Amino acid sequence: MDKPKPTIEYFPENEPELTPELEQKALMNILEDMQKDKELIESQRKAILNTLEDVKQAQEQLEKRYSELNILKDLLQELGFTLKIKDVFQRAVKALKQVMPDSVNFAYILPPSIPGMPSNLIYVHARTPLSKKYLEAIKWSIKMSFKGLPDSLRNKRELQNWIDGKFSYEFLEGERDDESQHLPLSLFNSSLSIGEEMLGFVNVSSSEDSLFTQRDINLVNTILGAAAGAILRLRQFMESEEARIHSLVDGLTNGVLMFDIERMVTMMNPAAGKMTGLPAPTFRFSEFSKLFKDIDFEQKIDSILKGGGVIRIEEANLTRFTYEIFITPVRDYEENIVGGALVLHDITHIKEVERMKTEFVSVASHQLRTPLTAIKLFTEMLSDEEVGRLNTEQKDYMDNVRESTRSEERRGGKESRSRWSPDQQKQNN
Repeated sequence: MDKPKPTIEYFPENEPELTPELEQKALMNILEDMQKDKELIESQRKAILNTLEDVKQAQEQLEKRYSELNILKDLLQELGFTLKIKDVFQRAVKALKQVMPDSVNFAYILPPSIPGMPSNLIYVHARTPLSKKYLEAIKWSIKMSFKGLPDSLRNKRELQNWIDGKFSYEFLEGERDDESQHLPLSLFNSSLSIGEEMLGFVNVSSSEDSLFTQRDINLVNTILGAAAGAILRLRQFMESEEARIHSLVDGLTNGVLMFDIERMVTMMNPAAGKMTGLPAPTFRFSEFSKLFKDIDFEQKIDSILKGGGVIRIEEANLTRFTYEIFITPVRDYEENIVGGALVLHDITHIKEVERMKTEFVSVASHQLRTPLTAIKLFTEMLSDEEVGRLNTEQKDYMDNVRESTRSEERRGGKESRSRWSPDQQKQNN
């Protein structure tokens, strides 16, 4: 391959002489080129800095997203071992606090279909002072969110009565401060529902204006979706356990009544209905206590609802039947007393057997003592030689028999006198 030939430049032998004007113009051109180069370098530097900033922001977003995913993963693991609905919400709020700013407050309410949790309370996690106006705004926003539910949920009579009812507040974190002037300038509600199952509302609020983005709302809904799944699982488990308990109780021969903290009978098995003649549940416990006029059931129920323990009533009569009664408190998953249970054990047959045994012993004792009395009388006659003289050996024998009959009489006389009527004792004597 041929080498390129060198380029030869020819300069005129006589260069034109530079004038001051040309020299200044050339210098200006050089400065202008240097300025353009500087601007280009500055533009490239800014572009590099912007790229680095974008990379930093993307890295921060990835780290934040990674942290959120870890929080969600930990929440799902914790919910998998949770057996209390209250703990589900506590863990969900804990996760929400990790992804929301410190100025954010949380509140939630649960419908009557959630067992073991009052449906007339708004549970509050306050991380800033909350006044009455702030709380009322939360309640109003939740009630307004109910109107946005699908018709299949919104038209349920039970849910309508629930949301239209009166609510009070229970602070699980923080406290109420009516001197605070803050109002919820940023807030939204997330409904906990799966299909046709309404599981509650969660309110997220802050006194800072325009705080929440759509991404924040989506993140909260993701966390609460996991909580809703855990609540539904627990509710199904408790309903299954309740059905199993109902089946077991219905098969008992003992009568069983269960009542809540308001003393409304919530369950009564067929045996209890047969024993008392009362209708199916949903009546007040006072209807049952009226059947036993000699027993203060109200005082006994007060005792177990306040202090726990088990009360045993040894004998209670109802018409021609006799019952042994046990009353015991019923506790929820958190060991709080939520009602009580009463067990009726029919001991009529046992009492009848005891009566028959007593009568048998009385009759047998009478029948055994009758010949003993005759033996005693004849022995005394012989010993006193009323029917003829006795030799020394015969007299010793008769004295031994006489003393034996007296000892037997002393041992059984007291018991016999308690069992025999005065006429029977007079007759035997």
